[in-house]
Amino acid sequence: DLGRRMIEELPQLGGLLIQTLREMKKRDDMTPRESVKMLADKKAWFASMTQDNSPVASFATERLQQKNDESVTRIELLDAFVDYCVKRDIPKNGFDSPRRF
Repeated sequence: DLGRRMIEELPQLGGLLIQTLREMKKRDDMTPRESVKMLADKKAWFASMTQDNSPVASFATERLQQKNDESVTRIELLDAFVDYCVKRDIPKNGFDSPRRF
């Protein structure tokens, strides 16, 4: 779904890129400078593109924390996810297999 939505947004992104490149060329400075509005628009756009109501997203948002010196296997994550879904009585939506997770 995210890939499809990004493809739909390509014309707007292309126009924004061309506008930014023109402004940079006019300044003779190829370092992009974003206005407050542009930063807000970009933040809103990325937020809309990354909203995910899947059980994996809620699990990751609510439960996952990473410490620099620790590692976790995919199977350990999957076990924690399945346990999370069972305790909250939420559907796993097919994410209960190691291959899909």
